[in-house]
Amino acid sequence: MSLQARAIDAPLPLALRRSGAGLDRITERTLSLPLLGALLAAALIVSRRPDAITHAQFWAEDGKLFYADVYDHGLLATLAVPQAGYFQELPILAAWLAQLVPLNLAPLVMNLVGLAVRVLPVGLLLSERAETISPDIRVRGLLAALYIGLPGSPESNVNADNALWFLAVSAVIVLMLRPPASRSARALDVAIVAMSALTGVFSIALAPLAFLYRRWRGRAAVSPLILAILTAGAALQLLAIFVLQYHLPHGFGATSRPSMSLHPTLPGFFQILGTRVIAEPVLGNSAELPAMAAAVIGLLATVCFAIAFRRGPAQLRLMIGFGAALFAMALAHPIGTDWPRLALFPTGARYFIIPQLAAAATLVWAIGYASGHWRLVLAALLLYACLFTIPRDWTYAPLEETAFAQQAAEFEHKPRGAHMIFALQPQGWTMTLFKH
Repeated sequence: MSLQARAIDAPLPLALRRSGAGLDRITERTLSLPLLGALLAAALIVSRRPDAITHAQFWAEDGKLFYADVYDHGLLATLAVPQAGYFQELPILAAWLAQLVPLNLAPLVMNLVGLAVRVLPVGLLLSERAETISPDIRVRGLLAALYIGLPGSPESNVNADNALWFLAVSAVIVLMLRPPASRSARALDVAIVAMSALTGVFSIALAPLAFLYRRWRGRAAVSPLILAILTAGAALQLLAIFVLQYHLPHGFGATSRPSMSLHPTLPGFFQILGTRVIAEPVLGNSAELPAMAAAVIGLLATVCFAIAFRRGPAQLRLMIGFGAALFAMALAHPIGTDWPRLALFPTGARYFIIPQLAAAATLVWAIGYASGHWRLVLAALLLYACLFTIPRDWTYAPLEETAFAQQAAEFEHKPRGAHMIFALQPQGWTMTLFKH
């Protein structure tokens, strides 16, 4: 039997056939639902690796670049310097906040910023404005649960360095929300989109998609201010990528983005797609597929995404387009790796966070609108991921001990002008501070 995904006429995507409308209305009107959902999400995220809060340590660039540069050069000077090829203002601001507490608590502050950004999409999905994504709170709850529970990337769990990926998820959700009716909601939308535009290359993909989304949904769907912010952010990040990263000031830890041979092939493209975007969310991060099987899965996934993009609602098309754009950008210029290694977990795991979420959203939509045996097959895949994969891959291994608290105490007793090299995670990373 062929897949028969029904066309959607109403602008309310991802809605499974509804029942219990009274319960939906009661739940939807609970003003505290987004906050309660975010708090529950925070607890669940911390449970995956509790030491991120109970025994916080700097992760990679959080210490080596962001905290050290703000400590040595101040906030404004550091904000003006591209990091790894583009501007990353969110972790720099987190590092500035971390300067306000003793050094031994600085990693905790930066991790708390990462945690707050991580749970933000949950609050947005559970808000009443997200009825444009689905009128059914259960569907949005499922999407929020998949966002929290998918195997994901251990390196991106609760740190400021990789929070930009989750901030981008919030930005794309903001575009889907019902237009804000209050100044506070409008200010929140602007703050999320602006910070995302200034942190990472996401605005380069999201700006043209926002114009397309406005065409699909109508002029009122995206405000001119949001379009202007995304366009300006894309222009600034392109300037950093093509010009500014090659003229970095001396004394900062930032370097230009390195290039290397990618060894690209068409089978390799489909293998990466099949393994990292499709198989991992369903089978887990430890999934090992033969190259041919992974490539076939990737090819079939491409066909399914094309069908969903054509028949699905504007919101789903926006998510698929965003995931596809970031997948292409990751393959075009990954840091320190090539295509053969990208096909293997955990290499570049952060690059596939948003493509995996796009795949999950497509699966939820397909279950609601497919028919016959196809619905059963798709529902079985989702059920397997929820019952087996997510529980099995829930816990992340704690970071190895670097004795950061002891290092911080030693640094506090050093004379002014002395310097100290701190050991960081992952192994081999260090941070150098000169005592003020």
